[in-house]
Amino acid sequence: MHGGVDGISKKIRSTFDRGISTSDLDKRQMIYGENHYTEKPARSFWAFVWDALQDLILIILMVCAVFSAVVSLLLEGWPKGMYDGLGIILSILLVVMVTAISDYRQSLQFKAPDNEKKKIFIHVTRNGSRQKISIYE
Repeated sequence: MHGGVDGISKKIRSTFDRGISTSDLDKRQMIYGENHYTEKPARSFWAFVWDALQDLILIILMVCAVFSAVVSLLLEGWPKGMYDGLGIILSILLVVMVTAISDYRQSLQFKAPDNEKKKIFIHVTRNGSRQKISIYE
């Protein structure tokens, strides 16, 4: 349909022995766009905290902690009644923070090797000579 490899080469104004002219690079980039993809933004620490709070067991414990605090306040009064409920709530917050910190650090550790994978160089022909360039160029 396009005349084979030679036909496509003519349509994109390239040859096998000369490659692409460096003077055309800006024009080609404007026509075809950059060789980049949009990355998802990194998740914030608070997103990991929110995820940790979504655990069903922790939600049940939070409801029990509030119920315990209310019942203890009614039965024992202000200072003594808050100890059990407040202890459970602090334990839940500790578990949530440890989980969120662990998950956040793990996500940062996966990001470093991912950045290394992006440093890929290839050989191309530009103005008749072989060059080693980044895949994004």
